[in-house]
Order: sequence, then structure tokens, then C-alpha cells
Amino acid sequence: MQSEKKISVLNVLTGIDDGGLEMLVYRIYKGLDKSKYDLKMVSLTPLRGNFLEKQIREIGTRLYYFNFRNKGKGIKDGLHNAGQYLLFIFFLWKTKFDVIHSHDFFPAFIARTGILLSQKKLFRRTIKVFSTYHNIYYWLKPVHHKINKFLSLFTKNIVCVSNTVKENYIIQENIKPEKLIVIRNGVNHLQFFPDNSLRNKTREDLGYKPDEIVIGCVAVITERKGQVFLLEAFKNLLKKHSKVRLLLVGGTREHEIEYYSNLLKIIKDNSIEQYVKFHPPVESVNPIYNAIDVFVLPSVTEGFGLSAFECMLTEKICLFSDLDVFKELTENGKIGFHFEGKNSESLFIELNKIIENFDDLSKNTPDYRNYVLNNYSESEMVKKYDRIYDSD
Repeated sequence: MQSEKKISVLNVLTGIDDGGLEMLVYRIYKGLDKSKYDLKMVSLTPLRGNFLEKQIREIGTRLYYFNFRNKGKGIKDGLHNAGQYLLFIFFLWKTKFDVIHSHDFFPAFIARTGILLSQKKLFRRTIKVFSTYHNIYYWLKPVHHKINKFLSLFTKNIVCVSNTVKENYIIQENIKPEKLIVIRNGVNHLQFFPDNSLRNKTREDLGYKPDEIVIGCVAVITERKGQVFLLEAFKNLLKKHSKVRLLLVGGTREHEIEYYSNLLKIIKDNSIEQYVKFHPPVESVNPIYNAIDVFVLPSVTEGFGLSAFECMLTEKICLFSDLDVFKELTENGKIGFHFEGKNSESLFIELNKIIENFDDLSKNTPDYRNYVLNNYSESEMVKKYDRIYDSD
């Protein structure tokens, strides 16, 4: 008896880095039934040989990559990217996929136009096409929104990771609401959990003393994540609380290395090198979450903010910027705290309140874990992707 043909799925990303987007796609793939799906992934930029690529391959996913220059400028880069685009179109033409799912503007543009041009009959709809909006892309210009609106005509569904993101694009791009579906990101409660032994060991490895209060942020080092506001608030907090420490965990991006350099300059100019640590991305982040006492996500723009909800599962106090999406996902501060976004003074004030009332506030952190368990299940998220991939 011949086995049933698997559903061939391709996800297209800019690159395989350490961000929440890439980790989310990995978790979706990990959760999908491998006897039902043949899973492949494209990175439009060269692979880096990092731990996430290794994890993706270990779950049986085949990785392809191209050599687009995402931030390229000028005629030379334009011609180079045109050549890569033709190679991508040829790749789609010779490889049969049932589902193609792209993420963010650049991959979504390349993938969806590539699908149209690679079809043997132009505009023939033989592939289920999905795209995901992971953020409120404030840097996009009106022409980008018009392109997205046009390409939505050839897209089965656009997935939004929160209602805030969906409502934004109904307004920004005038896309029909029924075209946009919300699938919130999910977190695996078995992967993130409180563990005092792990906490003590990790803090010792990182050089933290038992009486020090560690403020942490796990996010890509980028202007979008707002670490500069956290650093400015921390330097003032240190004047009032000598036992506070700051841990910034995340990788840098080549096109934003100046932002990272500016953070280093602030640290040096204020002579706080011994109080601030940078830590590279790690394969298992649960030890880091356990080592932290207060988690801060000072994002300037965000679609979800996955790391904060992972940290909530380890029962830590969480402080968010007051973006609409964070108000949505925490039910207007039912869980966690908020400060005025892009305002280091407001962040300082809220952090100071948390430090001064730390023991009392810590008694409520088991509620954080319960909240995430009840609202952001990874298995439920995977089921929703399974339904759309397998839909007619």
C-alpha cells in the first residue's frame, strides 16, 4: 500500500539568527507531525553556523540559503540581488511546494513575487501562500504598504501574532479583516520553569552574589528593542541601589553595530562597566531566566515579545514599555508592569518601585506562570498552524 503523500511546506526568512521570529518558526516545525509534513526552510542570507541552524536540522528540516544583501545599497548590490532573485525564482520553479509561508516585509516580497513569476501559468494558484506580520513596522513607507496590499491578493491568509498587529494593518493597508488571522505565539512550559538549583549555579557562573538584584533583558541588540532606555535608567538606579546589576542577553546585527557601540560608550562614559554584562545568545535560555530577578522589555516597537512570556514561566517580575501590544497581551497590566515607552526616567521610576517592594511583589510571580500556561500554549499554537497548512 502506497503511503499518503506528505504536505510540502517551505518557510522563507531573511536569515537564521537568534531572534524570536526564527525561534518561533523552529518551534512550529518541531511541533508539526513529521509523518504528515515535509518541512523545508529558506534563509535569504548566508547561514552563520549557529546553534539554531543545528537545532533546525536536527528535527529533520532541510535548510536552503541564498546570498541576498538585505541592507545593500547602490547599483552593484542591486545587480547582485537581481541575480539572487532569479536563482530564487528558479528554485521555486523546479521544487514543488504545497505551502509557502514568508515572514516580514523583505522575505514576503521576495517569496510572493517569486511564486507568481515561477508558476508555469502566470497567477495560477496552485500553492497555498501565507505571510506573517511579526511587528508593527513603523519604518515601512506608504509604497511598502501598497505593495503588501497588492500581494495580499495572492495570499491565502496573513497571520498576525497579536490583535494589535492585525488592527494596525487593517488601517495601514486597508486589507480585508477576513484575510488577516491572529495566531498568538506560544511558549513551551516544559522548556521554561523555575529552578532554584539552576538559578544558584547560573548566578555563580555569571559572577553574581546572592544579595545582588539582577535586572535582565533577553532580546536582539537593536534600536527596536530599546536597550538604550534601560541602560540610561539603570545608571540612575545604581545611584540609589548599589546591589542592582544589569544583564543584556542577545546578539548584534551587522547593520546596527553602531547602536551596540553606543551602548558600550554609555557604559564607559558613566564608569559602570563592572555592573553591566553583555551575554551572547545561548541555546538554552532557561538558566538565564532563572538567574534574573526582574525582566525588562523596553521595546520601541513590537508584535509580541516572546522572551518576556518565556521568562514569566520562570516566575519573574516583568516590566514592559507601554506599547498597545503589551497592554493587550498582559490584559492592561493584569500581569506585569508598564512604563512610558522611550522614556528612561519613567523606566527608572518603575524599576525603583519594583526594587523597593521586591519581596512583596515576588510573592505574586507564580501567577505569571499560570497566566502564560492558560493563554500562550505552544501546542495550541502549533495546532492552529497545522489547520491552516492543511486547509483547502
